[in-house]
Amino acid sequence: DAGIPNARNLTSMFAFFSQVVAYEIMASTATSCPLEIMKIPVPPGDPVYDIDGTGTNIPFTRAKYDKQTGQGFNSPREQVSSPVLSRSSYALKAFHNYVEWVT
Repeated sequence: DAGIPNARNLTSMFAFFSQVVAYEIMASTATSCPLEIMKIPVPPGDPVYDIDGTGTNIPFTRAKYDKQTGQGFNSPREQVSSPVLSRSSYALKAFHNYVEWVT
């Protein structure tokens, strides 16, 4: 017996894998230390980001980066990526296909 039937044919594995994906996304988007905040200017009246027409900006925090990089023109800053995320990114396509199939 497989347990309680699900109308979308999802198993508990769907929930566990979703947690892994969410964790990897959160781990790879952690901010740098010291915190670097930049402001992306938004043109006044932008239909998506400035509906009120105030001419605001979007705060942006830089992701973690390798402190040994970014020391010169030939060494741009390199983002620190999770090795698990790079391995699991190949599985994301299969996961995406599965989600489309069951929905």
